[in-house]
Amino acid sequence: MVAGAKCDPGDNCNVELVCAASDPKQGTCPVSRGRAKKDIRYLSAADLKTYRDQLLHLPLATYRYREEPDDSRLRLGFLIDGHESLICVDPARDQVDLYGYASMAVAALQAQNMEIEKLHEEVRELRAALSHSQSDGASPPEPKVERGPEVSGSRSSTSPPLREIPPAERKPGLRVIPVKPLPRKQPPPDAGPPDDSPR
Repeated sequence: MVAGAKCDPGDNCNVELVCAASDPKQGTCPVSRGRAKKDIRYLSAADLKTYRDQLLHLPLATYRYREEPDDSRLRLGFLIDGHESLICVDPARDQVDLYGYASMAVAALQAQNMEIEKLHEEVRELRAALSHSQSDGASPPEPKVERGPEVSGSRSSTSPPLREIPPAERKPGLRVIPVKPLPRKQPPPDAGPPDDSPR
């Protein structure tokens, strides 16, 4: 092979390998050192939430490439159609920028961690406030119970016995009408006199 020659690696990425006479890392391949980059800006909390929301709204799908047989293994990922504006998409090459995609996942984790820490802080404040109120001896108020007027000499804590309740005053001009007692059942003629003796 000579420098500049191309060959097909035989994978499913639809790319060609180019032979080089020098280290390709000195070109446009990813280098993680700050000295190789410019326009560096660290993400704010709002940026982290934005990338998290974008990542969460990406529809995942399983698929096979068209040139693969029907019984080949399924692949998992997302299609860039309609998502070309995302920072993890390289539309010119019809590919996903895997480094950018993984970084978006890290951004989502960092945004989630900030929200969890905020919730933990709220829980700590609530526990501190509860502990402070308990140390001051404060207790919840007892429920108020409405009781009726007490009757002197009563042996009951709720209501006096019937014999201790005075009769109601009779208004002038009113009279008491006695209630007619119910008739007693008469025994048959041949049954003899009723036996009223105690049993």
